[in-house]
Amino acid sequence: QTINVGASQSTSVGAAQSNKIGAAQTNDIAADRSIKVGGAQSTTVGKGRTTSVAEDDALKVGKNLVIEAADSVSIKTGSASITMKKDGTIEIKGKVITVQGSGKINVNADGDLVMTGAKVHQN
Repeated sequence: QTINVGASQSTSVGAAQSNKIGAAQTNDIAADRSIKVGGAQSTTVGKGRTTSVAEDDALKVGKNLVIEAADSVSIKTGSASITMKKDGTIEIKGKVITVQGSGKINVNADGDLVMTGAKVHQN
């Protein structure tokens, strides 16, 4: 079945609405898209998910943000990256890395390591 609407279309539903699609669904929107949810929103994806944004992307959370992955989480930009693995390993890569802390800091480096502080303990 094909439905062609030559101008604007509006649908109003007075109570709940449910849609079930037996195969794939594709939406092609020529301009902006906005979604407003008055309560909670949940999305479940059975396999992989990819999001591609041509310009800027922003995420604002009013309280807590939790990102959880079974194997690893990576954040990358250019030649810099942070990778956290399920075994507890955290790897930070970059050309210049600055670390500041008010407590104990453990650092291993293949190249030079420059530290400043009131006291520096070395083995």
